[in-house]
Amino acid sequence: MKRIVVCLLSVLLLTALMPCLFVLYEVCWEIRPGMTRADLLTVFRTEGGVRSPTHGTYVYRHLEPPSISKYWRFIKVDVDFEVVKQKDERLVELPTDRIIHISKPYFEGGIYD
Repeated sequence: MKRIVVCLLSVLLLTALMPCLFVLYEVCWEIRPGMTRADLLTVFRTEGGVRSPTHGTYVYRHLEPPSISKYWRFIKVDVDFEVVKQKDERLVELPTDRIIHISKPYFEGGIYD
């Protein structure tokens, strides 16, 4: 009886987490250094909290199935950008900014403004 319960729990856990693993795999290969901020925003959206034009945290923007929605909205990456200074020495976020570094995807709670 214990083996049956353990097997059922394992199947339920894998059923819930497997889509998240596929997302992580997709994210790892889809966005990489050298791509632009516009490319990043096709897969991720900006997260609330403090950001700068050169660094930010982004959340996976996939439209999730309702049964596993609580897992998908917490997949995040930290991204560093190469930003070109404007004539007046300001740093401005542009869609053409290049990604210098992108972290491995990780799970974390949300930040809301």
